[in-house]
Amino acid sequence: MHKVKVKCRFCQNNFEVTLKRYNSYTKYKCNFYCSKECRTKSRIKATKTNCVTCGKEVVVTPCEIKQSKSGNFFCNSSCAAIFNGKNRKHTEKTKEKIRNSIIKYCKKNNKRISPIKNCILCGRQFRCEKDNIKCCSRQCGQIYKFGSLPHTRDEVVNTIMSLSQKLNRTPQQRDCVEGKLLSAAIRFFGSWNKAMEHCGLKPNSTMLHRMKLKCKDGHIAESISEKIVDEWLFKNGIAHERTKKYPGDKRFNCDFYLNDFNIWLEYFGMINNVEEYDAVVSIKRQIAKDNHLNFIEIIPSDLYPKNKLDSFLPRIKGGQEVVKQEGLFDNV
Repeated sequence: MHKVKVKCRFCQNNFEVTLKRYNSYTKYKCNFYCSKECRTKSRIKATKTNCVTCGKEVVVTPCEIKQSKSGNFFCNSSCAAIFNGKNRKHTEKTKEKIRNSIIKYCKKNNKRISPIKNCILCGRQFRCEKDNIKCCSRQCGQIYKFGSLPHTRDEVVNTIMSLSQKLNRTPQQRDCVEGKLLSAAIRFFGSWNKAMEHCGLKPNSTMLHRMKLKCKDGHIAESISEKIVDEWLFKNGIAHERTKKYPGDKRFNCDFYLNDFNIWLEYFGMINNVEEYDAVVSIKRQIAKDNHLNFIEIIPSDLYPKNKLDSFLPRIKGGQEVVKQEGLFDNV
């Protein structure tokens, strides 16, 4: 039987058919397929695309592509709702329509209608049940809180780089004059040090993981050593505060402030180990000297391997005279 070579319309592979079949298909202008699978696949006109929200693969028919106005496709209704909720922008006409429908619904079902308020920033009227809401929108609320809109991701990076050039070192959290820079850096990058890494700067190596240890007097210590000092003060009946800001330079906190004796007590856990930490220690010593503070230092050798804190009782209860006599600031 004579056979003729033809090409599959779908997979483009060559195969043989009988002369009778070839003449018949040619006469009626039919396509040649090497198998049933190729014939079935050729009839499928749907295309593959990705969900705009989650990136999952989605099969879309030509009819759906034609009917779509935005050209966006989703794997389910949840992804569509998330996308539309983030990117929806209401005009004043649609906002008024929504307000009227809510009022109509409340009247129909005998429900209380929220009172009308005036936005403290732009003066526009809005309805809200909560007394602490003073602004008509999130944008007005952010401007009212921070004085301007929060930083974008690029603005955070640019501000950090400018601050680094100005200080000639890696900026630290206390260098943030505006609180929104720190909060924006944490929101976009996860932490301040991760933001430094993203900007190509060396993160602050003195920033260790801060623990939250509850002491016997209810104070929260950030390390086991601070807990030992705090509980020693409590045991000896010495009233004290935690993390009191230094006078003159609000960037730095003192670990303990002894109220009855007007003494500033610091625990320097990493002294002589890290260069950046020693620089902070020097600044704190200078602040104490400039402001004539009763300043006492505790270092790891005072706690380990043997607790020597009892030797500080004469200093504390003796007050300023004992501190001066022992020449605390000789090394500053």
